[in-house]
Amino acid sequence: MHLLDLLFPKRCLGCGKWGRYICLSCFHSIKLLPYLKCPVCERPAVDGMTHPRCRTKYTLDGLTSFFRYDGVIKKAIKTIKYRYVTDIVTEVIDVIPNSSFSIFQ
Repeated sequence: MHLLDLLFPKRCLGCGKWGRYICLSCFHSIKLLPYLKCPVCERPAVDGMTHPRCRTKYTLDGLTSFFRYDGVIKKAIKTIKYRYVTDIVTEVIDVIPNSSFSIFQ
């Protein structure tokens, strides 16, 4: 146990259990997206790229999202973004299958 764990104990963002930011039961409730999708029309897209027919001057070129933005993932992202609790990232990364990282290579 680290000193930081005594001063700032970890509490599950989903259910409030002590010990981790995402407990095992909440960890299993995280929904992975089955495919990458176009950020405009949300239909399946190769590597998450925006479809040519969906593209405008101001749209994203593409988007990679591994999770549904709900539940504990939504709370984790908001906590990382607005409360700067970056230790959560290491627990969230454990959820992403290793094969998913191949799109970045």
